[in-house]
This record gives sequence, C-alpha cells and structure tokens, in this order.
Amino acid sequence: MNNKILYICFALLAVSIPSVAERHRKDVQEIPFHLYRNHLIVATGKLGPLADRNLLIDTGANPTIIDESLAYELGLKPTGGRPGAITTVAGVAQIYYATLATFDLGPIHRDSIAVAVANFSLINAQTGLRIDAIVGLDAIEPTNFQIDYLSRKIQFGTIHMPSRTIHMVPNKTFVVVAAQLNGDVKRLV
Repeated sequence: MNNKILYICFALLAVSIPSVAERHRKDVQEIPFHLYRNHLIVATGKLGPLADRNLLIDTGANPTIIDESLAYELGLKPTGGRPGAITTVAGVAQIYYATLATFDLGPIHRDSIAVAVANFSLINAQTGLRIDAIVGLDAIEPTNFQIDYLSRKIQFGTIHMPSRTIHMVPNKTFVVVAAQLNGDVKRLV
C-alpha cells in the first residue's frame, strides 16, 4: 500500500513538473539582440509608427533618448522641459525633451513616453552603427527582465533568477547597486 501511494505521488509530481515548466515558458517572452564591441546591446523595436529601429539598451540611461533626425521624421516637438545637456556613451550631448507617441520593445508597449532628443551622429560614427534610440530603464521598468549574454536574448516576464544577481535601484538620475566593499555597504552608480 505504501509503495502504491509513493508511486502515485511520484506520478503526480512528474505530471506537474512539465506543466510548471510550460507555464514558465508562457510567462517569459524573449527577443534577440546583437552585441557589439562586447558591451553594446542593440535590439530591434518600434518607435511611433516606425518599425525595425535599432535600439541601444542602456539600463543606466534615464530618460530614453531619441536621435534628432528620427524625432524630426516623427514630427516630435519640444515639450515644457528646458533644453540642456546629457552625458552619453559618446560624451556630452545637447538635448531637448519631447513626447514619443508609442514605444514597443518585445512585449513592452508604452504610450506617450517622455524622451530626450539628441544628435546621434557622433555616437553612430563612433560605434559604426545607426542607433535610433538609447533605451533607458524608464522605458523598460516596471517589467522584469534579464539580459542573457550567452544566448543573446533579453527575457521579459516571470524570470527564473540565477543564484547570483545584482538588484538595481533606480533613482531620478542613475541606477544604483549596493555592494559590499571591505565590510561596508556602498551604493555604486
């Protein structure tokens, strides 16, 4: 009798494991990306009505920045924010703020997203790519995501977290991570 109960328990466990794995697969959506220079993550997305745009994913960027030639093509007009400057991978760029009607990256869809607009000619020249937008954490959050460098995919949804992770804490300007240095907890940008 005990063997029969044990067998039934194992059978139920075996049946439930595939369904849990299947549910996990349905809850996770993946998009491919290209890795340039071993650190530049470029995925394809949609900015307004324009599909197949090169989006440089920069989780440290905030706000998302659109190339000014694309902003002109989309008819984006400056909003109330003052023009200013922002530091990018290519250096300091002059910017103004605008509102992008829609933004799509894999399962992420945003309406009326506030963006900065800057001239990307220097970034494009330095990287050898046509970058249409630098996508910051503001466009991706609050969606859970994981960047898998080995498979060259970004996974969105219910993510199985590896044993070693670094949790990011966004603030108004930077993304901060907590690290322990010589026994003291420090906040790193």
